[in-house]
Amino acid sequence: MRVPDDGVLSLSDVFDACVDCLDPRDDQLTALRRLLQSVSTRLREPLRLAVAGQIKRGKSTLVNALIGERVVLTGGLELTFTVNELRYAAEPVARIHYKDGRPSHSVPPADLAAWTARDDSRVDLLSQVRLVELGLPIPLLNDFHLLDTPGLGSRHGTDSANTMDLLGIDDPRERQVVADALAAVGRSAVDVHEDSSSAVERADAVLYVFSRAVNTHDQSIVTGFLDGVLSPFKTFGVVSQCDRFWAREVRKDYLEHDPMADGRALSAEFLRDPRLRPLFYTIIPVAAQLAVGSVCLTEQHFTWLADMARRDLAEVVDAIVWGLPFDESVVGLPNDHCRELVALLGQWGLALAVRYLRDGESPNQVRSRLLGHSGVPELREIVIRHFGARSAVLKLHQGINEVEREIARLRANPAHGAAEVNEVAAQVRGLRRSVPGLLELELLAPHYNGELDLGERDAAELLRLTGENGRSLAARVGVPADAAPRAIEEAARAKAIRWAVHEQDPLLDRTTVEVASGMRKLYERIRYRAGSAARLVESIDDLSMERRLG
Repeated sequence: MRVPDDGVLSLSDVFDACVDCLDPRDDQLTALRRLLQSVSTRLREPLRLAVAGQIKRGKSTLVNALIGERVVLTGGLELTFTVNELRYAAEPVARIHYKDGRPSHSVPPADLAAWTARDDSRVDLLSQVRLVELGLPIPLLNDFHLLDTPGLGSRHGTDSANTMDLLGIDDPRERQVVADALAAVGRSAVDVHEDSSSAVERADAVLYVFSRAVNTHDQSIVTGFLDGVLSPFKTFGVVSQCDRFWAREVRKDYLEHDPMADGRALSAEFLRDPRLRPLFYTIIPVAAQLAVGSVCLTEQHFTWLADMARRDLAEVVDAIVWGLPFDESVVGLPNDHCRELVALLGQWGLALAVRYLRDGESPNQVRSRLLGHSGVPELREIVIRHFGARSAVLKLHQGINEVEREIARLRANPAHGAAEVNEVAAQVRGLRRSVPGLLELELLAPHYNGELDLGERDAAELLRLTGENGRSLAARVGVPADAAPRAIEEAARAKAIRWAVHEQDPLLDRTTVEVASGMRKLYERIRYRAGSAARLVESIDDLSMERRLG
């Protein structure tokens, strides 16, 4: 099957053609027909990025940090039991979707809390809310739909209905608070898990949020439910709330302590864990609260911070370290103001803000410095670079996987439409063979799973060839960015020959041989494209020469 050259819309047309080959009168094919239509539509839409993890891991705060505004409700447990989907819209709008199929409807964004907060008089209605969709005029949402999920349980399909063990909450007081909040919105722990897991399974890419330690519940999620759902080319890990590492131990140089360094060390430790390494492209530390707080600081807040900055810095920082209540004679502010600043910036962020103001920096400079410390700009950049560059192929990969699962279900219960189902299966197999980006993902998977018998040099070449270091032809073959097409063609030819030799090596295992074969094919495609470009350039040069001579 030949895939047309005009990109995602042509791929959508392939799925539209699959819909056309199914008999609309056959009710047993209705689910497949709707799925194909959904995949076709999604290929034209932004990539769906789910933020997932256990309850109380800072997922909603991370969503707010990514978009650079505090728009998703945070702070109260009763505000985090519904999947929220953020999309781009020219004007803010909120829409409520129900589980029982009743029509969705719009609500003023200002009233959004009423659809997620506890309200004993509306339990029956709130328990039927499937999804809260929020449209916002935020540029990032032109490229990504963000799914903010309430919380994954420790295993898929659990029988532990209504137990806090499922959500991984150990503190008895928190268990009761969560149980009361769930009851107030007519939900159970199983409901929360199932809503979250459904959103993750439908997502094209995932940010999985860890706390500052991988506990037994995280291990159960990763090795149970997520293993088989996540893959390294579609999943980042995020160590959240790294600012809480600050001043964990008693020390005198509090302001010199960078908790993000502790977060980076922990992220590296997680990546060395054989249970986690095969599932995550990378794991990144962030202090999302600091990022959100930095953009939410008002003039009033800076007035308070300036009052603190006029006091003895060492005494103020010491008071911040030891926490509320602060001594007003030391910090120069009443405790309600201090409490608001800590809630906004955290203790580390508050200490930094006071320090920078004392050093004479402007409010905008302070905001910029705090945001830079949070790690969120780096996370946003790598998300855009990695997921954005692979957006089309990740959406296609997710769509194909969903269609193949539905085909397998239909084949397990053969009835009507076998010929049509086989035709759809053949079209999908054709896409897998024809779309170069899908081959790249298939080559990367065994690498991240540690299944390849490759040395360090060859592994680095695999990453470069599959676009991990840049998407241009020159970057893929490892030549200078300004290399001529003929130079790219020659480099690709030499590398294709080398991997053809690997392909015939009898000492290599089957998986490594298959990857060697795939790499040879990718180099041959690059050679063909570079050669075509070289011939075009040469023909233009020849024509130009003829005109000058004529």
